[in-house]
Amino acid sequence: MFYLMVLVALVLYGGLNYYVGLRGWQILVGFLPLLNSKVYWVLFWLIAFSYIIGQLSGSFLPETIRRIFSVAGAYWLGVLFYSFLLLLALDVVRLAARVLHLWPKEIAPVLARSAGAAVLLVVAAVVLYGVWNARQPRITGYELQLGKKAGSLESLNIIVAADIHLGTLTRSGYVEDFVNGVNQQTPDIVFLVGDIVEKLEPRIEEEIAAYFPLIQSKYGTYAVLGNHEYIDGHPEEISRHLSAAGVKVLRDETVRIGDEFYLIGRDDLANARSGSVKDLAALMPTAQNENEQNLPVIVLDHQPSRLNEAAALGADLQFSGHTHHGQLFPIQYLTRRIFENDYGYLQKGDLHSIVTSGYGTWGPPLRVGNHPELVRVILRF
Repeated sequence: MFYLMVLVALVLYGGLNYYVGLRGWQILVGFLPLLNSKVYWVLFWLIAFSYIIGQLSGSFLPETIRRIFSVAGAYWLGVLFYSFLLLLALDVVRLAARVLHLWPKEIAPVLARSAGAAVLLVVAAVVLYGVWNARQPRITGYELQLGKKAGSLESLNIIVAADIHLGTLTRSGYVEDFVNGVNQQTPDIVFLVGDIVEKLEPRIEEEIAAYFPLIQSKYGTYAVLGNHEYIDGHPEEISRHLSAAGVKVLRDETVRIGDEFYLIGRDDLANARSGSVKDLAALMPTAQNENEQNLPVIVLDHQPSRLNEAAALGADLQFSGHTHHGQLFPIQYLTRRIFENDYGYLQKGDLHSIVTSGYGTWGPPLRVGNHPELVRVILRF
């Protein structure tokens, strides 16, 4: 079954690329009549499959070459996405114009060539903007009031980051910029809500060890794992590296922060097949000790899929990520249908839910229609 799914995915991916490649050839040859078709298609398919080559070539290609393939392929995924959408829209318009006789036959080729050139320029502009935008993280602020006391604590300055996606595509200075951005907000506590590491490599291990210990906060840095830590296949090793760097990784664990509040870190749904993922009911403070105080309960859960459970059990605040707010417009219209809260703030009963668009990117290193962010929450009790 798995191999059948892989085969279907490759056929679909190849079909999308062929459509974009063919239409690209038809557009380019109109402006470059001497363009050699064999050279064009060899280069096209090399670029089209460069991401797959980069991901699967770790054992036989030098690291530098593998990284070049991976980076080129990741950018191509963004080009492919917007090229397909715009070329398909153009072809629908052309078909409608032909059926309705809106374009005189004598000028149809000129209009088609001009429209094709416009598509190429728009795709280039959108991708360049997306690359720039993905490197401009913002601070998104919220102020919340909980109806519980937190000991003598009156307020808490929380910094939340999710979907950092450290891996092959991580650029030089990325981790240092992230840590500096966190520290500039002088947080009381820092939450890293999953997909911190996309692919564990020696360079990523070194950067975690060098920079994550520099995160400064009163109560420390806490993290949960996301689906990509499990996709990478090294959740235990990733947890060890984070822990060694001063990050407290919670995998279905509950901790009491002083006499102020409880923090619950949920294991990701990607680990559900192992049978080790616990229900939130078993993690609530009163389930573990019926004499526990009625302090505020904050939940970290990478995927915002279990809000009903958190609301029903009396959690006060949940932080999630995972959705990237679509990352590439118009995907956010799909994430809105999948998740009750796919981005931003939602109150569900007494539960306050905040979902961040994330700090990094997955796949194409670009963002269109949303922004990378650190979330800053001033929580008052």
